[in-house]
Amino acid sequence: MLAIGNCLLDLETSFYADDATLTHAFVSRGARSLPASQAEYLFLTHWNPSALSAIEQAKRGEPLYPDRSATIFAPVSGSQGIHTRWTGPGIESSIEVDISGIPAEFWTIRERRLDYPLGWDVVLVFAGGLLGLPRTTQVELLTG
Repeated sequence: MLAIGNCLLDLETSFYADDATLTHAFVSRGARSLPASQAEYLFLTHWNPSALSAIEQAKRGEPLYPDRSATIFAPVSGSQGIHTRWTGPGIESSIEVDISGIPAEFWTIRERRLDYPLGWDVVLVFAGGLLGLPRTTQVELLTG
């Protein structure tokens, strides 16, 4: 998360982080720390009720300015978790993705808060990689 923030944040950007060390590092770069409801970038390091509340509050943009939404960076612990099917722009037909470490409440919040073009984009961060989840992507939770 630190490396990502160091690439994105500067004097003109705002962020919310749930970790005091990240907050200190980003503020020292000149970025503005704001509440989750106002920040351009959210950096979440733990899945807990506070993180879910931050996601619920994240900026979704406005009808005339959907780009005024947040980008959320959140952790996952890798594959072999929830089995999902993703469809939408940029995906030829569909892809199936196994991810773990995301609570079921996240998917409920995402479903409720996205109303294209309003919504937020999520970047899932795991050891050795990133996985982008744009607001345009539909996610179906699969069983089995």
